[in-house]
Amino acid sequence: MNFHVLPNIKEAYKVAGKLSNTSKMPCPSWGIPNKYCITGQKLALQFGTVCNKCYGNRGPISWPAAVKRQEERFNKWQTAGYMQWVLAMQTLIVHEVDSHFRWFDMGDLQSEAMLKQIVLIAEAMPWIKFWLPTQETQMVLAVKEELDFPDNLTVRLST
Repeated sequence: MNFHVLPNIKEAYKVAGKLSNTSKMPCPSWGIPNKYCITGQKLALQFGTVCNKCYGNRGPISWPAAVKRQEERFNKWQTAGYMQWVLAMQTLIVHEVDSHFRWFDMGDLQSEAMLKQIVLIAEAMPWIKFWLPTQETQMVLAVKEELDFPDNLTVRLST
């Protein structure tokens, strides 16, 4: 197991942003604006899909302060180094998560590289149960061909 953390939580916030604590979930989460959903933006145009009625377009998660935090997380993920972001997220999770963590209370996977980062984090923290709901089936299948997902990472492919 390759578990490391950044020197302190403040440095982790600078690299990865703050975690979300949504009232409808029993655990912290990490998310980005739904405008960056790759498949979700296409599905949002199709009547009857879950993305067509995205909860991110209404309620507290769509309020300006929440969207600002989501945007900050997205920008930090984009600009951080690959392993720097992994270490920052491990630090945040160690400090703020008891047993369960949800990826993407808003938004979705951006690349196969992002999914590999998530796998690294889950592998390093087997005592945390990670949940990753996603519309990005092709990304997940491609990464699964390369890597085994750890048992503590549940990936739910949405339909």
